[in-house]
Amino acid sequence: MRPNRTRLSAAILALAATAALAPPALAVGEKGSTELGLDGAMTLRIFDKVAGYLVSARPDDAFLVDLPVQSFRVGIFATDAVEIEPAIGMTLVSQSGETADAVDLGLSVLCRLSSGGGATPFFSAGGGIQVFDYGSGSKSQGRLSGGIGVKVPVADRSAFRLQGVVTRNLDNSDFLGSWDLGIRFGYSFFTRGGP
Repeated sequence: MRPNRTRLSAAILALAATAALAPPALAVGEKGSTELGLDGAMTLRIFDKVAGYLVSARPDDAFLVDLPVQSFRVGIFATDAVEIEPAIGMTLVSQSGETADAVDLGLSVLCRLSSGGGATPFFSAGGGIQVFDYGSGSKSQGRLSGGIGVKVPVADRSAFRLQGVVTRNLDNSDFLGSWDLGIRFGYSFFTRGGP
């Protein structure tokens, strides 16, 4: 299934316009505050060839759409600019006649790039593990990721969140390594302050 590029472009432009026109935040996330959020995602997964080198898109590569929710995250502000963010996601995977439940556990560190009002840019780095349960046993795959994004205030203590992410899924005896190029979009609620 090919993504509708016109719709995707329109959604990205609408989020960018919202970010540019957003009113200043009434407060900024601060140490001791918590960010609760839900994210959806669109991802292109590019598998390594057997020798372990990145190749161009092949039939095995996949375009993944996780809607309406890919993950639930809880960000804990360690300082006014640094956030520790554990996340959990669940997916049903069906490929090549096999079906598996997948649980994705992750931990990221987010660093805010500006402290002014309005849209708040950030970068993130982290890792995690995805555990696949096939009914007859389970298999797991580790991953490392990094990204850059923006939190756009929509009301006191809430924000839209848009993030571009690059993920390296590590190869092991059960899984071939792969690269994920993704866009995550979500909604955040802050227990104190804002983005």
